[in-house]
Amino acid sequence: MNDFKKGIGEEAWRGFADCSTGKEKMVRVFEETIHYDNMISFCRRHRGVHCKIGNRFIVGSKNLVRIIQFDDGTKWVARLPLPRYDVYCGEGRAVSRLEALRSEVAAMIFLESSTPIPVPRVYAFDDGTSGDIGAPCVFMEYMHGTPADILLENGRGVFGGPKDDEYVLQQLAILMVRIAQVRFDGIGSLYQDPRDGSFYVGRDVETGEGPFATPEEYYEALCRYRQARYGRGISYDDSNIHGPEGTLPKMFLKYLPSFCKMQHDGPFSLVNTNLGAHSILLDNNFRIVSMIDCDSIMTAPFHMAAQFPDIGPYGNFLPGERLPPMTGCIGRGVYRRKAFVEYVWNQGLGSRVPKRSVATGLAHAMVSDAAYYVQGLNDFKKRSWDWNTRWIRTYEFMYHSLCEDKLLDYKEPVVKDDGIIHTDGPDSRTEDPGYCEGPPSPIMDWSLPVRTRLGGFVQDSEQDSEQGSEQDSEQDSEQDSEQDLEQEQELGQEQEQE
Repeated sequence: MNDFKKGIGEEAWRGFADCSTGKEKMVRVFEETIHYDNMISFCRRHRGVHCKIGNRFIVGSKNLVRIIQFDDGTKWVARLPLPRYDVYCGEGRAVSRLEALRSEVAAMIFLESSTPIPVPRVYAFDDGTSGDIGAPCVFMEYMHGTPADILLENGRGVFGGPKDDEYVLQQLAILMVRIAQVRFDGIGSLYQDPRDGSFYVGRDVETGEGPFATPEEYYEALCRYRQARYGRGISYDDSNIHGPEGTLPKMFLKYLPSFCKMQHDGPFSLVNTNLGAHSILLDNNFRIVSMIDCDSIMTAPFHMAAQFPDIGPYGNFLPGERLPPMTGCIGRGVYRRKAFVEYVWNQGLGSRVPKRSVATGLAHAMVSDAAYYVQGLNDFKKRSWDWNTRWIRTYEFMYHSLCEDKLLDYKEPVVKDDGIIHTDGPDSRTEDPGYCEGPPSPIMDWSLPVRTRLGGFVQDSEQDSEQGSEQDSEQDSEQDSEQDLEQEQELGQEQEQE
């Protein structure tokens, strides 16, 4: 079990210890442009208490973070976005860095003031235009915790022991449902009006377009941008894009309507498209202290909200691929994926109808084919020829399987952007957002279209399937006989006592 040897919170900040030589040099040059004396004066004027810059700091993929220590014991965090951070984190933005930062600050203020979601309180924000500090800077509440990705057990992909890992997954499920419960009328990033402090949906910081009124408009803009950004360069000229890197977004737009019945008028759920172990802080009891990365907060179609968070390996196999041996990280990944869907589903039990609608809708959407199509578009950002080729095969496999399902006249329940489960079949009970017949099976419903998933994953041969069923039946009979023996022994003991 992870025993937090590196410490918690500020105690674990290692400065340049985890930085490459090139990045350390870049950060040192960046620090020469920062006026720390003006930063101290700014904080002192804001609180009326003397303060100083702490010795400890941490360098993340996108930010330099320092401690502001006040004489009364209060701690603030000064977060300075690193220049050209997209070179290090691999994420591109179509808008300026300052606009993206303003949207992130607005999202943090909204979540902290209007929801039970734990995020640091923003005390002040200097957009850097005055030049007093030398760069944009966000002053926020210090949260005493450690990024969860540091606490993942090396080589095992779990948080601490089994109970600790289960506790973290349950909290993440709660966090995911709470975020999705917040609804807005349009699709885009959050902004705050400086005149009255109200929040509104503006253009998407990734694509630079919007706000969007329908999922189709958003997905078209997203595919157009990602094909240009992650295909063969930054140009929007499709003639420069060849091979799988250029065709995946086009296939997404072609096939997604067959899998997803989209709602056109909203409202649309809030989502953290980059939710994962790197974006939450844990204390020494594995309790989530705060969500720290809000730069990917936006309103989006429901299947974008229904993506699994990045919390360790789930297994690198895709629908239609042969199922590898369920051992080691792969076996644990499949189990954790199954457990996470159940935790999301459980958030809707015994709650008010709106929450049940979101929780059950998310659980069903997470194992839907449409969610897998969205995952493929997200993986396109990896710029991996191998991943793109595999996803193209998966897209084709799922589409052809769907065509076969239609021949069988199968009608699969659909989760629209309102989060409610709908069906075109004769059973109208799923129209009731409070109707719960049990969580979807993340092993059978988890990855494949219905005709294929009902038969399990692709096997090496029919003989393997027969052998597996025979082994299962033998194990079931053995378990039944053992249970019968235990019951007989218990009855015998009761009779002797009488």
